[in-house]
Amino acid sequence: MRSKSIPALALLLATVAVAVFAPGASARASSYSEPFWRCASGYAFETSGSAVHCKKASWTETKAFMSCSLATPTLKIDLVGDTDMCVGSTPLGVVSAEPACYPTDVASGFTKRHVDGKDYCGETHPAEVVAPSQMITL
Repeated sequence: MRSKSIPALALLLATVAVAVFAPGASARASSYSEPFWRCASGYAFETSGSAVHCKKASWTETKAFMSCSLATPTLKIDLVGDTDMCVGSTPLGVVSAEPACYPTDVASGFTKRHVDGKDYCGETHPAEVVAPSQMITL
């Protein structure tokens, strides 16, 4: 009886060795890959505990003012405190007017921003938080 169990044990060990050490023997070992996720361009990958998200910081879009008119042709920066003014000389004296955003820009949500230096027309876009959307497989 002992002689019959030794060949059976040898066959069993040979089968196990082929399944474990042979290349391509295990479908899971050869084709399994872990998926990873990343953020779209312009978004930063952030974690909060075990949760992840992609975040784009708030930003301000800027546009130029309408040109100064003929009566007030020159833009003077910070002429009155922190407000820029269009200034010009006429026979009646010095004329000034505040530059304005284009009406189409105002209709789109742009407003005049008074800042140190040159003022601008701007619209603030809020921060965006989205789920990672681009899968990477290694």
